[in-house]
Amino acid sequence: MDYHLYKKEDFIIDEDFISWVKHPDQQSNHFWDRWLEENPQKRELVQEARRFVLRLDFEKKELSVTRANALLSRINQEIEEPTDVFEIEKEPHRGKILRFRLLRNVAAAIILLLGLGITYVSLQKEAKTYTTVYQEIKYIELPDGSRVVLNANSSLKLNKNWRKGKLRELWLEGEAYFSVSSSRQYGGAAFIVHAGDAAVEVVGTEFNLRRRKEEVRVLLTEGKVNVYLGNEATKDGKKEVIQIKVGEMLEYDEKNRVLSTQEVNTAVYTSWKTDKLVFEGTPFSEIVDIITYTYGHEVIVKDIEIMNRKLSGTFPSDDFDSLLKAVSLALEIQINKTEAHTIMINL
Repeated sequence: MDYHLYKKEDFIIDEDFISWVKHPDQQSNHFWDRWLEENPQKRELVQEARRFVLRLDFEKKELSVTRANALLSRINQEIEEPTDVFEIEKEPHRGKILRFRLLRNVAAAIILLLGLGITYVSLQKEAKTYTTVYQEIKYIELPDGSRVVLNANSSLKLNKNWRKGKLRELWLEGEAYFSVSSSRQYGGAAFIVHAGDAAVEVVGTEFNLRRRKEEVRVLLTEGKVNVYLGNEATKDGKKEVIQIKVGEMLEYDEKNRVLSTQEVNTAVYTSWKTDKLVFEGTPFSEIVDIITYTYGHEVIVKDIEIMNRKLSGTFPSDDFDSLLKAVSLALEIQINKTEAHTIMINL
């Protein structure tokens, strides 16, 4: 496929392009990232096409002859009517030609989508929610071009209207890694992610955000974020802002309102998105949390001394049995699975 010759309307009817926009994965993300690096002059065009596809809500439906004829009749009528959509003083005839071509291309796009059993319904009016089950990682492309890797057993909800210049607002339960498009590229709109009692405001940045067990963790890997905690405001009516540096992690206990920040090895907290887990003096209690919240298994530790043991190394996360075996060998403990999704751990 020669995408170098594509115009916006070509992208929005291309099946592979639509598939990437609606259901991105590692392979398609790699292809388009590389293609855009090699063709930077097409980046803005591709972003416009992405936003167009993402803002459409489709439903499967057969294309009837009556519907197709009505559509073509309306397009032909539009072509005949005077318009100033493309106003060119020196060559007034060009405006009509350009409009004709645009409408013909849009018609082709609509008819092709209809022919594939897909009908355009309306711009998104309802909030969109993404969810993952245990042991699932989902790659998400947001309407503004930002990307999210949603960890297992998590949910991400978007506000209803993602329009240029409007607030980009999301709500997270679980864990996700965000690569956020600059606000300047989206009309200066703020990007805010809510996680329990915390809210993270970002500006063209990358960060990892997790909320589990009424505990919020924000790790900044690039750029800048403002973190707002709780519902209390300062004397001037504004919430107090906490800023963290790249490589720094903020942890907040919602129940006890305890806040702490520290510099960390970012790989330890972001490696999950690449199907591996990096541990660096990690207490076994945190590994228990991973087994519980990521893989959906209840963990019973018969000897409490095991909880204080620490683990270092890199382990596979896409194969649960291999992970358990590796941890068992590294910590010299016995790990047994039961049929009731329970993990029994003993010395």
